[in-house]
Amino acid sequence: MEASFKLIKAYAKNLGVLASTDYTEKLNENADLIGSSLDTLVVRYNAFGENKISVGIGKFAQEGIKFLGEKRISSKRAEALRKYITAGEELIQNVCKTSKTFFEEKVAVEWIGTLNDEVKSLHEGLRSELKEVESKNILEFIEVDERIAALYDQIFLITNLNDALIKSIDNLSKAHSKLSENIQEKTKLEDVISELATFMSNVSELADLHEKLKVETRSNAK
Repeated sequence: MEASFKLIKAYAKNLGVLASTDYTEKLNENADLIGSSLDTLVVRYNAFGENKISVGIGKFAQEGIKFLGEKRISSKRAEALRKYITAGEELIQNVCKTSKTFFEEKVAVEWIGTLNDEVKSLHEGLRSELKEVESKNILEFIEVDERIAALYDQIFLITNLNDALIKSIDNLSKAHSKLSENIQEKTKLEDVISELATFMSNVSELADLHEKLKVETRSNAK
């Protein structure tokens, strides 16, 4: 999944640059590198999944960035942005679909479901062992229950984060679809600023949730 999130963030970063009014000579000089870097991430993503993404979206980023400094041909810059977002629709929908399937099936069902079953089995086993001990101590039962309760709390937190991540992926997918649809109809960048802002916000939220889920799963593994 790391390849998926790196690809989304790289795509969004380039989109932010293309939609910006800021410009530097250094940015223009690095346009080719920026475009090729995005295509490299696409190749890496394709190496790990069955659903492949077309390679070549980087060239649209290159074109748009080179037009940033040429105010007199803003129409060409707008066209480059339109091409980038249009090509990006395949990328975003592919990555979102693959990621959602992973978190719904692999994480929610296989990992969290298995972990929940293991904790339940462990709890029953420990209580069963304590019942067989002649010198039963109620405090031992309480201690076991408290430790198991802490594990269930952790599972609950991870489950909620995973659910939020899945919802965030859906929001990201819808936001980009709306952006892609609207940019075909609107000729001015100002007309799609709202959709751009929503998409960028969704990317930020998704990245934050992904990091939180990684932290919690690492903590639970210790």
